[in-house]
Amino acid sequence: MKKFITFFVSLSAVFSLGKGACNAQSSVPTPVSPLYAADITVESNNLANQRNVKIAAASNGWLFAAYLVNDSVSGKGGVVVRYSKNGGINWMPFNNYPYFRHSEYKACDITVSGADTNHLNVFVGDVRMDLTTKKYEVEVQRYIKNTAYPSTEVFFQQLDTNQVYDIALANNYRQITSKDSLYNVGLIYSHRGIGKDSIVFATTEKKLANKFGKPVVIANAPHYRKVSLAYMHSSSIHGAYCAAWELLDTTYSTVGHIQFSRTIRNLDSAWNKPVYLDSLLSATTDKVRSPSISCQYNAADNDSASASIAVSYDYYNGSNFDIIGSYNMRGDSTNFWNSFVIDSTGHNEIQSKLSYDPFANNFVTTFYDSTSGALQYMSQSANFTTPRTWTVNNTQYNNNTANLKAPWPQVVMNPSNNKAFFAWVMDPSNNNGVVLCDGEYLFTGISEQSMSGFDVLTPYPNPANSGAYLPVSSDIPVVLTISLYNAMGQLMNTSTEHIGGGIQLLELNTSTYAAGVYFCHIATAEKTITRRLVVEH
Repeated sequence: MKKFITFFVSLSAVFSLGKGACNAQSSVPTPVSPLYAADITVESNNLANQRNVKIAAASNGWLFAAYLVNDSVSGKGGVVVRYSKNGGINWMPFNNYPYFRHSEYKACDITVSGADTNHLNVFVGDVRMDLTTKKYEVEVQRYIKNTAYPSTEVFFQQLDTNQVYDIALANNYRQITSKDSLYNVGLIYSHRGIGKDSIVFATTEKKLANKFGKPVVIANAPHYRKVSLAYMHSSSIHGAYCAAWELLDTTYSTVGHIQFSRTIRNLDSAWNKPVYLDSLLSATTDKVRSPSISCQYNAADNDSASASIAVSYDYYNGSNFDIIGSYNMRGDSTNFWNSFVIDSTGHNEIQSKLSYDPFANNFVTTFYDSTSGALQYMSQSANFTTPRTWTVNNTQYNNNTANLKAPWPQVVMNPSNNKAFFAWVMDPSNNNGVVLCDGEYLFTGISEQSMSGFDVLTPYPNPANSGAYLPVSSDIPVVLTISLYNAMGQLMNTSTEHIGGGIQLLELNTSTYAAGVYFCHIATAEKTITRRLVVEH
């Protein structure tokens, strides 16, 4: 008898598939001193050429990773999202990401809002180029609890002739502005035009947290490239978006300027005139690249009227790169900028990523020392009492030092344990990237607590034509027996499937079945769930 169900790894919105999954808790302890694990693979697929990983930490401690896959053989690309409920030790599929034939993905980013598990909103942005038409598309997908699969597209823009280089997202969930009662998400991207480029910004509307307003151009000049976006909150500015971006000299330049701007007062207000940060030190002018911005967003103001803003970037000193940056103790002003040096050891240090630690009121950073193959982790007080002296937290948290070509390491602070979490890309011998992760709290051998939660949602679509998806949620790996009965109670087919923990989809092939009503019985050793399915041709 022909098997009618085929398992494949995929996921609808993780928050829509059962109470058990939402109530799962992490068992990761908080160690007295940092203890790093061996490099952990986020997805065991070394044939998809994983690139451009970005990470986000939810308020409940769940970690999310988004990254690009581009298969040069088949000409297909997509954005993969995976999540971890135990601090980065085990990873599960999150989205049923689309593979678009003849599409190349250029950039992506991810941000997560919501104060608790039941109200998490996951926003995933990407830049895609159609290899046939050469048109670029910028889109943002939103995943939300209690929303049926698939995700909702909340932003889309197609550009007929021009290009898009980079994209960044940020949100305000940890400190909502006094003038906005809803969570807000900001989007920025660099638009490469003919003769002049643009920095484009859009934000969700005040009364519609799931809909972006009309995008606006906040800067114009030739040769914009990488962008970075952060949310700031202080006693004087009740919510603002701050951005930094590259301004290169020519199309083929590898270094140039770093510019900064922010919304003047509110999240959707006009933007200040951009200022040049690399001009703070005459030696660094026109010799920098790859900005990463981070801001304070809690009540720990550095003085009576401000919050601190920090931007790190790569500086070419004539023989190699150093990691330097700029900070502003007066977040309500575009002046008061100062410079700092994170690392200038004589090694080649590049690809810095900056983040804010609200628990210690610190800025933290990770970067790639390509001379030694090390990914380093450092921190500095947000008060910048000693701006040129950063504390070395770890000189190398990665185990593999040989296969790093463009790791672009990322760092976020996990709210569940106040510790740093990292992700990066490794290049194995076959030149296909693989996303790895680690953290300063990961004990080897710790795994998530076993859960007994198991649920099956209604097949989708229903009625079905040639096929349908059956969402299955399990907190632990489980063996399923799936049986299909017609309306007369006759057994039409049966199969056994082994699935891992998490939320996954089973694919039902209904093309050979007559139109009518069917019943799917999904059984574990302890529980049986029946779901009704209508087939229409």
